[in-house]
Amino acid sequence: MHRNTPKNAAYSYVLPTLMTIAPATLLAAPKSTDDVRPGTVLYKKLSGASASELKGLNSLLNSQGLLAEKTLPNSGITIATFNGKGREKAIAKILKHSGLVEFAEADQAMAPTVQPNDPSFSGQWHHNNINSQRAWDVTTGSNSVLVAVCDTGFDADHPDLAANLRTDLAYNAEEGTSYIEDANGHGTGTAGTIGAVGNNGTGLAGVNWNVDIIPVRIAISDTNSSAYISTMAKCIEYAADNGARVVNLSYGGIQSATIDAAAKYLRDRNGLLFMSAGNSGTEYPTFPDYTSFVGVGATDQNDNKAYFSDWGTYVDLTAPGVSIGTTYLNGQYINYSGTSFSSPVVAGVAALMVAANPGISADEIENGLFSTAKDIGANGDDIVFGHGLIDAQAAVNYAMNLGNYTAPVASISQTSSSVTFGSAVTFSGAGSTDGDGSIVAYQWNLGDGTTSSQAEVSHIYDAAGTYQVSLTVTDNDGLTNSATTLLQVTNEVPVAVIDSMVTSYNIGDTAFFSASGSYDNDGKIMQYAWDFGNGDSASGQSVNYAYPTGGSYTVTLTVTDDAGALNSTSINVTVDDPMALTAPQNLSAAANGLDVTLNWTNMNNNADYFFIERAVKFRGKTRYESVGTAVAGSTEYTDSVPFADNYWYRVTAVNASYEATSASIQVSVSETSDQPAPQPGTMAAPGNLSASQSGNTVYLSWADNSGDELGFYLERGVKQKGKIQFERIAVVGQNITTITDDANVLASGNYAYRVQAYKDGEVSAYSNTFELRLK
Repeated sequence: MHRNTPKNAAYSYVLPTLMTIAPATLLAAPKSTDDVRPGTVLYKKLSGASASELKGLNSLLNSQGLLAEKTLPNSGITIATFNGKGREKAIAKILKHSGLVEFAEADQAMAPTVQPNDPSFSGQWHHNNINSQRAWDVTTGSNSVLVAVCDTGFDADHPDLAANLRTDLAYNAEEGTSYIEDANGHGTGTAGTIGAVGNNGTGLAGVNWNVDIIPVRIAISDTNSSAYISTMAKCIEYAADNGARVVNLSYGGIQSATIDAAAKYLRDRNGLLFMSAGNSGTEYPTFPDYTSFVGVGATDQNDNKAYFSDWGTYVDLTAPGVSIGTTYLNGQYINYSGTSFSSPVVAGVAALMVAANPGISADEIENGLFSTAKDIGANGDDIVFGHGLIDAQAAVNYAMNLGNYTAPVASISQTSSSVTFGSAVTFSGAGSTDGDGSIVAYQWNLGDGTTSSQAEVSHIYDAAGTYQVSLTVTDNDGLTNSATTLLQVTNEVPVAVIDSMVTSYNIGDTAFFSASGSYDNDGKIMQYAWDFGNGDSASGQSVNYAYPTGGSYTVTLTVTDDAGALNSTSINVTVDDPMALTAPQNLSAAANGLDVTLNWTNMNNNADYFFIERAVKFRGKTRYESVGTAVAGSTEYTDSVPFADNYWYRVTAVNASYEATSASIQVSVSETSDQPAPQPGTMAAPGNLSASQSGNTVYLSWADNSGDELGFYLERGVKQKGKIQFERIAVVGQNITTITDDANVLASGNYAYRVQAYKDGEVSAYSNTFELRLK
């Protein structure tokens, strides 16, 4: 029951026409994502850890392939990066169960918790349901109150928002810049819910008419509105360091221990974080009920739970979240639905409380919000509505009259701060006090999903790890207060051992992996998990595996003991492919007249043959064409070029499975030679040359008029300024009178072809020239 009720004065506020935007085009909700930042794990060291514990932690980190670490300077959150990707959650689990950290989790990308627009409602109905107008009788906010918004970005020029944005403090926590433009609209909407300028004859009004909003963009990019947990933590620290009394984070991740650590730092600086509960319409019974920040669910116009609002013990308060009128991109307005807009409603009321009483503490803000909320669910703090529906009028009056009554003080004592696995620990709240009354209710959350309403509770935990235990006490005035403590449940980590083995194989060979040397000093190993380094895995103390492809692989063994503790070790395995080829080495070229002799070092005994390619530059491009082949084992090939020029060559080793190409070499060819070039003799020239194009293929044919040739030279030229410069593009064998040319590699233009017969020391005259237009 509220102890102070202000005068029942009516407040008149005229709302301009709300311009809604079609939900099918602009209000589709981003899906929740489980994307993990590759190779990244977040954790926090135990406070007061001994030197030996820190050494053990460093050894464990290095065993998992640690590359680098960065610790946020104030909250103590460490961002660790590891070699490889795909094992982020496994590494976090190993760290969490080691007993050496407060928490560990993968760095996941979370989506803003927005829902599709409900076009059936318009106007700012939510102000009536939370008594905003009566709160405004006391205060409409103050520009001396700093509120940080961590979101997708902001329309900094919006006529109904710009005056309340502190753009001098603008920060992009993902990029480390001051770029805060909003490509999504979500951030502009949450900021407007808190502080759209009121009573200015424009648009609509936020919960605060006047407030200083620190705009912090956390979105991954303009095209990806999700944000990594580490970026959220950076935003919270930035807000705390710049004096924010209130921070709103309308994103997923309410279950994150990293967010809890950052929120604790903010709270130590007298600031309070508000987060949205989520929009899948689902209960999450295993989510921790962190006491460092306030989780907010959504209600509809009839003060019922919104159909999309998630629930669980982590929900502390509810606020309107259906069809909330607010600011949007390009100076527009919109109706948004989702817990994303319930959270800034509550954050806005918290800012009004600070405006009404600048000396109010973060604990007093939370106590005031909880104790003055309208109880609309099960009696007391329930899992659907938390403490109830936010009441702006009552909360502001609580802040104004804070000195008239005293909130209780929660205190936790425990039999030990560290117990071995399987041992009981007892927590007591008997030391909690209330200066002007008595404690009437105790509510425990033991950190593993267990709750109790007794003043004292004894419990045995099912697994080793670090647990955050919270106690909320309620006094006879309905005011509440909370306290937290940490408990370590320890056991000795098992030792993972991969038995001595052969580490070099061919494709298809069976490798035998054994972990018989693994052990656990205080229990037994229950599970052996193998990761073969190529995406395949297996379980069992010993396993057989044959690699299907060659390469170097890191095989990881992870063992789990009967207390749930894990540890890992790795070994490197090399798999050779007998068919793999090495490119020809030491390629060289020597020109003698128009003959070019190539030499190379053959690195293979499994090459079936070599094919030789030649190229010249044409219009600035180098185009390679095959000029011949050499048999297996060859180290030399002679090519006859059509004319003097600069040429490039490369040689490729080939077998049934692979190809391997040498580096290219350039050679300059001149007409000078000790040997006379073949001269036209008595051989009859080919005739009736014709060509046609079909798609990317040119088909050529001619008549064989000589009868004793060894083969034919085919030449192609491009016609430019009435002249044709030919080059030899192919050599074909005796009696062959057809060939194809690949036009796909040629630029559009006029081309010409001609054919010449040859035999030892003699060539015929050229055939007729056939011109063709290639498109």
